[in-house]
Amino acid sequence: MKKKAVILGGSKGLGLELAKETIARNIQPIVLGRSAPNIPDYHHDVSYKVNLADSTSVGGCAARVGAWWDEDTLYFVWNAGVLEVAPVDKINDPRGLIRTNLDSAVRIIESLVAFAKFLKRPIHLVTISSTSSWKARKYQAHYCLTKAGQAAFSRALALELRDDLPWSRVTLVKPAGMKTKLFDEVEGTDITEFMDPQDVARVVWDEVLNQRNFFKEFQVDRKDGKPIIVRRNFAPILFE
Repeated sequence: MKKKAVILGGSKGLGLELAKETIARNIQPIVLGRSAPNIPDYHHDVSYKVNLADSTSVGGCAARVGAWWDEDTLYFVWNAGVLEVAPVDKINDPRGLIRTNLDSAVRIIESLVAFAKFLKRPIHLVTISSTSSWKARKYQAHYCLTKAGQAAFSRALALELRDDLPWSRVTLVKPAGMKTKLFDEVEGTDITEFMDPQDVARVVWDEVLNQRNFFKEFQVDRKDGKPIIVRRNFAPILFE
């Protein structure tokens, strides 16, 4: 398999399903996470343990980006995230949440882009943000901040890559609620009608592999528990 996809946060939830889906599409997943993924026939020697809350661990990961490349486009899926529901002045570790959801991934992406420019090879960034990037959610101010930051960073980077690394792509995905452990933090949340992350992973890869323009943004909403794509694009004014 020549194409590779680095999945940040690929050991559970949507990230795990995205990693499984890469194999189904003849793409080699390289999983970055705190634990090895539970995927049959997955070669664990191409996974890397990284703790996004730990600066030393992130620095070591950022230093290894050169090992991920082959002769084809490299996909980088920015999926990792944590959620804590609390008033803004009562949240347990706000700096840690921002570091895990935003700062650490940006640090890795900075190294990735620098190495891509050195090799003069394109990259395809797939950012898994959230409907929380534009919706106001009570007691989730820090989480919404990081998801909005993901979206803004990805849109701006798309412009940069368009000019500095031709043939690069950015896909910005904003899924609604899924049946993952992320929502364990949201007391009283009924997830029975939420989407299956396996279904969402298929939708995401369909869109990624069919992308022709340098940037694509879409929302994955749900209808009767199944994912549907909403083409609500907030970006055109930025790209004039």
